[in-house]
Amino acid sequence: MEDYFFVSDIHGKLHRYEQLYKAVSEYKPKALFLGGDLLPHGLHRSVHENFTQEVLIRNFLELKESLGEDYPEVFVILGNDDPRSEEKVFTSAEELGIWKYIHNKIVQFDNRNIFGYAFVPPTPFRY
Repeated sequence: MEDYFFVSDIHGKLHRYEQLYKAVSEYKPKALFLGGDLLPHGLHRSVHENFTQEVLIRNFLELKESLGEDYPEVFVILGNDDPRSEEKVFTSAEELGIWKYIHNKIVQFDNRNIFGYAFVPPTPFRY
């Protein structure tokens, strides 16, 4: 049986990403699904002004290079805590072959349809 990973709510925490890269390197899943809330928010945003480029893209490129043919198919959507302004950077990074941005798309993978829908309705909870 092949492994598929689903991860969300990392919120730009570097130690969480390090654990993810380590797990992907160790288990070599066939696919990795990044389900949103990937970027720093609030006060954490100032730590890396350009987190998507400087951290995510750079590290996924390094992971792809180190794993070679074992690099998983990566599918990504943004979450409710991710700024929509980053969407263009995520779609542009597809050209690097590190992931597929699948919001509002249906993609075929492993004889299955994968639906990307990055929408969270207003929450009933108050801060």
